[in-house]
Amino acid sequence: MSEYNVKEAQRQVEGMLNSFSYRGRINEFNELMLNSHRTLQQSYTKLCLDWLRKMSVQESFDMRNKASVDIAKVAMEAIGNDINLPMI
Repeated sequence: MSEYNVKEAQRQVEGMLNSFSYRGRINEFNELMLNSHRTLQQSYTKLCLDWLRKMSVQESFDMRNKASVDIAKVAMEAIGNDINLPMI
């Protein structure tokens, strides 16, 4: 089995997010994730939290992503950095 291509996965997600049809389907995407394997749900949550953590310390931003940086800071202040999401 070959190693998963992270760069290609990022491009696929970027393409999906850049699609006008996706914007109205965020809820559908999340509902599909709720039906995925429980361990994959845990991994997805970790991915989202890691993203928020990185956004919360972002120093180079402008008005296009300022709200994302601001909400990430609020979320990480509320959640904290000591999060353990075990893979069982």
